[in-house]
Amino acid sequence: MKKNKLLNKKNVEFSPSDKICDSLEGHEMKLRIDWLSIVSRFHSDEEKTEFVQKLQSLLGREWKNYVVQEKSPRNATGTCHPYKYGLCISRNEPDAPMLAYLMWGPKALGTGGFSIHFHPQHMTGKRMDLLLKWLSDRLGETFAHLLARAWVTRLDIALDIYGCKLNDYLWGLKKSSKYKDYDNDNGLPGLSLGALDSKLSVLIYGKIDVAHFKRIAFPERAGYVNEKGRRKREYFLEIDKEEYPQFLRVEVRIQPESTGPGKRGCKQKALMLSDLSKLEHPFERLLVYKRKLEGELMNAVFTNDRPKTNGIKAWTNTLSDGDSKGRLARKFTKLLYLNEVELFNKHDVWSFWPVCMAKLGQAIGGLKPEFATKEEIAISQFAKDTRKRKRKTRRQKRQEQEHPKR
Repeated sequence: MKKNKLLNKKNVEFSPSDKICDSLEGHEMKLRIDWLSIVSRFHSDEEKTEFVQKLQSLLGREWKNYVVQEKSPRNATGTCHPYKYGLCISRNEPDAPMLAYLMWGPKALGTGGFSIHFHPQHMTGKRMDLLLKWLSDRLGETFAHLLARAWVTRLDIALDIYGCKLNDYLWGLKKSSKYKDYDNDNGLPGLSLGALDSKLSVLIYGKIDVAHFKRIAFPERAGYVNEKGRRKREYFLEIDKEEYPQFLRVEVRIQPESTGPGKRGCKQKALMLSDLSKLEHPFERLLVYKRKLEGELMNAVFTNDRPKTNGIKAWTNTLSDGDSKGRLARKFTKLLYLNEVELFNKHDVWSFWPVCMAKLGQAIGGLKPEFATKEEIAISQFAKDTRKRKRKTRRQKRQEQEHPKR
């Protein structure tokens, strides 16, 4: 297959989203929750010990509807992950994606004793309820209490705009100076706005829609891309992007607990899981400008050189470098005002948030919060792996010595 028929797996969408309203430019739009991370804590040592034992008992068994696999928590960036132990759950089907990632055994004081990463895009509300019931039946009453005590640490909300491309507009984020462009080989261009560890950041990038096809229909290859001068392993699909609908994903990442360095676990949580339906509008800070603004800015500064980015912040930096008297700053502000465009009605989009919440099921939608007392806050969240390890036979040890792992 030709090289241009390879596309980064991250730019291919297999899961369907719910259609909402159209943009003010007539684009079809869809909205969904792409990622939900929660953290909770144990309120007694007995509760913790019993729950961890039941967690470990999920491993090493064959289940009818789900596959449970042990997976040590790791960060893609290579930084230290906050948890020691983890297991992932997927449907008992060929090539099924991960539905949830359960973790326990925190490494640092102040980190909650139990965490779950949900992937709601792979489930309906009914399937989410079935998964939570399956876990509750095997983990006991404590699981329901942990959900009620849980707070949100990361929430990704994906707005898909069909027929729209990144290069159609210039983009900005209020109260943020950070931006980064992505344009790797065999991928679609992207732009991140805001620091990745801030309370709110936005990732804008192109994707193609193959939700009506199974993953196995597209052969997969492993490869490498250069990022920050380093080779990064990625996966690519053999696919012709021109044959499928393309859309622009505007993905808002919300991290309510990102408050910078300091002692964790001893402050009021910003967003409880039980209060997720009350989430404030996350798209308000997104700024969109007409593409012709770029030409007007080039005329304003008498230059033919332009920042090679779709982010408006790069122009702010360029103008400030050669504007000692502030003349360009005033002109720049006026041009921004004249060229800002309302790509979509933000309040109309957010009116569909209850539809997204419905995909999390009735169990999460009906949660009542539980808060810890001072005595319960003092309970240690550290946990150990209590499973008995089988001792290796002499033959196994000899075989390992003769055929060491590479």
